[in-house]
Amino acid sequence: MSDHVFISYKHSDGLFARLFTLELKAVGIDFWWDDNLKPGENWSAAIDDHIRNALAVILLISPEAQKSEYVTYEWSFAIGANVPVFPLVITKVEAIHPRLSSIQYIDVSGSSNPNFKPVIDQLLVLRDQRAATAKPQIVTVLDSETIAQMNRGHEEYRKRNTPRSVQIYEQALSSAKDSIKPDVCAQMAYILCKSGDLDRPEALIRDALALRPDFADALALRGLIASLRARSSTDEIASRKLMNDAQSSLLEALSAQPNLLDLDDESWWGTLGGVYRRAGNNQAAIDAYERARSVTAESSYPLSNLALLYAQANQPDKMRQTYRNVERAGRKSVEQSPLDHWAYSDLILAEVALGKYDDAKTYLDDLIDIIRPDAAESVLGSLVEALKNLTALPETDNAEIQPFVDQVQAQIDRK
Repeated sequence: MSDHVFISYKHSDGLFARLFTLELKAVGIDFWWDDNLKPGENWSAAIDDHIRNALAVILLISPEAQKSEYVTYEWSFAIGANVPVFPLVITKVEAIHPRLSSIQYIDVSGSSNPNFKPVIDQLLVLRDQRAATAKPQIVTVLDSETIAQMNRGHEEYRKRNTPRSVQIYEQALSSAKDSIKPDVCAQMAYILCKSGDLDRPEALIRDALALRPDFADALALRGLIASLRARSSTDEIASRKLMNDAQSSLLEALSAQPNLLDLDDESWWGTLGGVYRRAGNNQAAIDAYERARSVTAESSYPLSNLALLYAQANQPDKMRQTYRNVERAGRKSVEQSPLDHWAYSDLILAEVALGKYDDAKTYLDDLIDIIRPDAAESVLGSLVEALKNLTALPETDNAEIQPFVDQVQAQIDRK
């Protein structure tokens, strides 16, 4: 047995899981989650071992988590191994699983400043019982107001209200304690990057790494910033160096946390795949996007990039099958998140590649109607580049595809 706590959660609830780890860090409780898996490690055996030897399992319950076979396996394995399970309802569910109904759970859904004290107190008691000589060490006082502000800032970002989101993060940063400041810096930097601002994120990431040198989120963001600067650089030597820096930072982050997600719940492996692809290393790009696909199985983003790479590798059957998967994932995403620009972009590309031009036209018109000005350049620029790549492939009807290229380019020019 050890003093670590195992966190069982669905990746779509990753932000909440990260915030809960701050509670554990605040009282000096160690934790383990699947981000700790190392490349090449037998993930199934590692999860079983860390559950079996855990002080307790913290189960984050949401509708998505209740549908997850992996999450269900984790808590049921814990019960079978006589490891205490502490369920936290973070999003309202119709009913708790019958096997959990006899366990007292805490409902923190709907709260911007959830009270975790009851479960933290129980964990401290368990730790004392496990090692009578160990005294709980209070490392710092939890910065609950900052966490509440981060939640609000992230909610505004999800609603595509970037200016308001940045404003809230700035307020959080002005009063954040050093223990949580790197998290605020990283999240704010990510949102600024997505709006096209690269200068302020660089300073924020420097501040984050000064306080926490091995912070995986900040290392990944440093890689993202370098890759974005490389794309806009006209100096070939400088661009190549930036791409190398991007690759190095992303690999460092993913070596530490292979399942690391960004604020859009996408795997950072996908960002690394883009770096490889732009460097012309298509096989490494395919491998990276496959890793992203394994982390975020329901996302259309890695699939869309894989389809194009398969086409360029002269594997048309794989390309078509992957675009069919993109189509399914993209349709599901836009139904669940009608403002998801990137899901629309992936879906449009899939419909064009599959020859479903009427559907593609409808989705493109929808995207143009909803797209925010601050996202137009990056989303539409990426889409027009991908459409142009399609025209260069065999077995594609350029006469049908070119009007889409023209319409997207005209929209970019208007912006």
